[in-house]
Amino acid sequence: MSHSKHNARRAVALFLLLSHAPLVVAMQAMSEEEMSSVSGQDGLRISVSAERIGADAVRWETDAGRYLDGDRVMHDTPGAGRQDMTSSLLLESVSFTPVNIDGTLRPGQATLSTQFDIGADVDGPRLAFEMSVDRVRFQAERISHDSQPDKSYGSLALDFSGQLSFSNSGGFLNDEGRVTLSASLDNANMFYRQLWHEHPYLIYSNMNAQWDVINGTIGMGPRRNAPAGAIMADVSGLRTAADFINVRLDNDILYKFPVGLGESSFTITGQERELMHFGWEGTLRDAELVFRTGGIEYANGRSEGLNFSTRWNYAVSSDTDLPAGGSPFRWRFGEVGGPGGFPIRFELSDWQNLPGIEYGHDFPYIGIDVINAGQGAAPLCWGAPQGGTCAAGTLVGLPAGQVNDFIAPTSNMGGVALSMRDGNLLTYARQVRLFDGSDPSQPFNATDGYNREFDWGLIYTLANMDGDIYLYPGGNPSDISGGSLDYGMIADIALMSQTFNGAQQGFDWSRGSHLMIADTAAEMGIGLLGVSFLLLADDTRIWIKPQWDPSDHYEGGLDLMSRNVRLAINGIFGGTDLTQPEARLLQGALIGFNYEGLLNIRMSPAPLGQHYLGYSMAMRSYRDDSPERVAAGLASGEGTYLSFAEPSRPTVEMRLADITGDMAIINGRIDLRGAAEDGDGFPKLVISQDILIGQTATARMLDGVVGSSLPGGSAGQVLQVGAVEFAGNSLGTIVVPSGQWHTSITLRPQDSHPSFP
Repeated sequence: MSHSKHNARRAVALFLLLSHAPLVVAMQAMSEEEMSSVSGQDGLRISVSAERIGADAVRWETDAGRYLDGDRVMHDTPGAGRQDMTSSLLLESVSFTPVNIDGTLRPGQATLSTQFDIGADVDGPRLAFEMSVDRVRFQAERISHDSQPDKSYGSLALDFSGQLSFSNSGGFLNDEGRVTLSASLDNANMFYRQLWHEHPYLIYSNMNAQWDVINGTIGMGPRRNAPAGAIMADVSGLRTAADFINVRLDNDILYKFPVGLGESSFTITGQERELMHFGWEGTLRDAELVFRTGGIEYANGRSEGLNFSTRWNYAVSSDTDLPAGGSPFRWRFGEVGGPGGFPIRFELSDWQNLPGIEYGHDFPYIGIDVINAGQGAAPLCWGAPQGGTCAAGTLVGLPAGQVNDFIAPTSNMGGVALSMRDGNLLTYARQVRLFDGSDPSQPFNATDGYNREFDWGLIYTLANMDGDIYLYPGGNPSDISGGSLDYGMIADIALMSQTFNGAQQGFDWSRGSHLMIADTAAEMGIGLLGVSFLLLADDTRIWIKPQWDPSDHYEGGLDLMSRNVRLAINGIFGGTDLTQPEARLLQGALIGFNYEGLLNIRMSPAPLGQHYLGYSMAMRSYRDDSPERVAAGLASGEGTYLSFAEPSRPTVEMRLADITGDMAIINGRIDLRGAAEDGDGFPKLVISQDILIGQTATARMLDGVVGSSLPGGSAGQVLQVGAVEFAGNSLGTIVVPSGQWHTSITLRPQDSHPSFP
């Protein structure tokens, strides 16, 4: 062992010894302002410095010594037909190392500083804690499971500096006290690579995170005022509640293929190419967050994972009581760079809850668990509310641990499970703000930085959300002969959101999923209302794809592919008056869509120095009503179809049924254009693509299935509508052997330049 490792381990041991030693400090009267800085003369200060702190492995192990039988009942003893539930997630070769802002190693030592203090103010005795860390890299060279030691998700690194300050009256976790909490990460970079050196990786760059609790409490307890029958309503956990929480989470998502760049580790060199910018920022009102023990639910309890619940409302521009540092909550996305160095971005703000909804954001259960095969969640109920026997609906779901594609077929894969039940996002934005640095004629708002705002709304409410995602290691086809299939990520995905009218899917404005565009000045919206959607994607390969051809930037990117997908969407196409949505609903048509087959989606970075999000897609629809697909819900028994019906007479339906064959999208581009970019004075959003039909789509189809095989063979397949039906009567078939179609959609302000704001 090296001398530096001896020093690092001694430093860690000293830190643990001191942090558990009795605190003997002077008590003195301290004001809230003094305590908020946690900088009293009395107290305990600890600093740990080291050139490198490392561990061979860090293991998260759950359910050791527990066993599951065929009826999903847990036992504390083994027995016939019982499965050992012991599961683990392994971070190998873990280290903390000082780094510079560009990711290069920084000479010297990384320092972790902590301070404890005890005092008193008007609330009585008060305990305070503060911690800060210099910029450091946390890295795990390999992420895997003990049950599959030969397979790995890849490597992960996080470069960050951060601060944490906390104080509470009456005790460390006194739920009746008055707490101040501030935590932040500054200008962090997170790197994820699936394979070894010089293979592509994703970067979440310029990441800033903030969580400031204002006028809140932190302690042990259950979720308060939960509705009767709510999931885990009476289970205690670490509960944070506050009048206000100032939050921030934003980052630039980048792609890098470092072949020929001479990199020895993850670095930021200016050769990164942009995908998009994404951010949340602002103030949450009446917020509550509860962390609890417990993962996947079984017949007589839960596994030993972690779960949490969240609920809150969003601050809006008309609020006059926001605390210092508070601001209306915004969702922002757009370009990383832009013309002249000014990125073009827009944000959604001024959120309004649907009528009668207490919390716009309300997710009572989000679970994170480490599982073995067969230890997944119970199936979901599609077509009826969760619970009971699902007699009015269909049970859908994917069995945990079974992987039949991209790696050697196995029914015994360990993985990470993400579960969600009864989630609701029942609020929508009423205003769009534009950041357009390309137009010098429009000065920026001095407070928020935007230079135009529009009374538009993007309504994407989501009701009754349930889902399970299982992640497994392996499946990267970049270097199959070199063993790349043992690295990467494969997912089983089951997600749904349903709008109910009674015990069946239907229309409900206040507790429904709606996907609409709204003119909030006129209080009118148009789009899909009362939506229910289901996504099942079996053995979905998540691949960071290399770009070997320098001239084809659509070749590389983040590539997702499953040969067994079902996507179902039901809803009403129409419009409504947002002030009287039930009374003034205009129903244009009942829409039904069901897709079954292969789906490959790729998000590609723009060429270096350009600023847009590229995308492409390939899909092959085929009919497979095999028993195992029907049992999982992957087959509806009706194949792929698209239907339109008269709302007042649902049986009067036009249906394109039994659709099979190939389609692809290439040269897809989502581009925010500044007012000065096209010479017409208009900012705009341009979405363009080429649609390939039938055998024309073969090249894009084959480009996405590397390391797998195409159902039906590698030859291109014509697009065929097997039955054109009206009111149940067939009108014939449609066959399209090949074809190409270019589309472009441009959204821009309606007013004439230069009079619009």
